[in-house]
Amino acid sequence: MLDYRFSQKSLLTRAPNYTILLDEIDIQYDWMALMAKLIIQSVDRALEILRLVAADPRGVGLQSLARQMNLRAQTVHNIVNTLIARGYLRVIDKPVRYALGPEVYNLTLMNSSGDMNLPCETAARELSTSFPSATITLCQYNGSETGQLERPVNRMFSPYTSASSVAFSALASRHLREEYERLHAFDEYGTTLWKSREQFDEALSQARRDGYALLTHNGFRLAVGVFDTGNDVHSIIGVSLSPEQASGLDTDFLKARALLVAQWVRTQEPPEFLKETHRCS
Repeated sequence: MLDYRFSQKSLLTRAPNYTILLDEIDIQYDWMALMAKLIIQSVDRALEILRLVAADPRGVGLQSLARQMNLRAQTVHNIVNTLIARGYLRVIDKPVRYALGPEVYNLTLMNSSGDMNLPCETAARELSTSFPSATITLCQYNGSETGQLERPVNRMFSPYTSASSVAFSALASRHLREEYERLHAFDEYGTTLWKSREQFDEALSQARRDGYALLTHNGFRLAVGVFDTGNDVHSIIGVSLSPEQASGLDTDFLKARALLVAQWVRTQEPPEFLKETHRCS
């Protein structure tokens, strides 16, 4: 238990207008007792639930939470329902357990990357200007899906089959990749495009070496990662062209350009860094 002591003399030093000094009178504070009076119990319990859930990537069941917190299951259940309603927890079935919800990832995103959304959108629009025949997308991970930021806002990219989802699987942190793949089993979602898990893993390794994911089985679909200052994936910028649109296009230049604008978002170098005279249509 922390025990803070300071003398009246130290108070005098901090407050020179005091004229009376009582020698050797110590003022003792029991810090933990003081904090206990200030802590709101329900908030403290909610934060503890989030900590316990975050520590177990498999999710945590109600009885396990109640046992670890030494609380009645009904008490924990009420707090959990509130966190679910606010998006800070979500339910995983079979068996029922709780995992971090999208709002936790949104908080982390805002804290780690600051206001990167505007530069990301600027970068995506710059690509759209450079390659007007291409479809440019900008997506983020919301804790369960990789979703498009542009309209329609609720659009989600199919796991394993879009360049953006492949780029996310390749470039995101291990924790986020495991979370994403636990929600979207490869055997259920990935076998429509990939012949085997080994083939998909090789594509991920190639994407990590290149710094982007590229799918060419139906046109030209490119996705590059935008990283924040903590080296975590903030967004994925996607470029999509039909086979007809991709025909005759300098795709090497397109790849270099996409990597260039993604780097600009991270380094925040002057926009003139992007102003090249070459334009493709």
